[in-house]
Amino acid sequence: MVQLVIWVQLLFMALAPAENKAKISFDKTTHKLGNVFPGEEYQHTFTFTNTGTAPLVINNVETSCSCQVAEFSKEAIQPGSKGEIKVLFRPKKDSYGYVSKAFTVKSNAENSIEYLYLTATIVERAKK
Repeated sequence: MVQLVIWVQLLFMALAPAENKAKISFDKTTHKLGNVFPGEEYQHTFTFTNTGTAPLVINNVETSCSCQVAEFSKEAIQPGSKGEIKVLFRPKKDSYGYVSKAFTVKSNAENSIEYLYLTATIVERAKK
């Protein structure tokens, strides 16, 4: 009898509707810019899909320094729909070498915090 009760409970759990949640799924989370020059602007657009079952709202995209900017839609992304986050990187003058810049994406999704990265090597422009 106890086994029957357990089986009935498991059956109800399996058939119960799943909680509606958004889920953000990026095509890729790292973009390599290659060699870049100080003082110039570089941009990239990260694309994502709401693979969840509820509308997705991006609350904020935080940057790790003042040399970065992020733009994103404030409108809800419906399940199955795509969205974009545009990022901009301006290497500071007199900074050289390899860098990895992070963008923290905060949303209402079940995976509410995701990280995006731009990597680059800042090189000196060849003298003429």
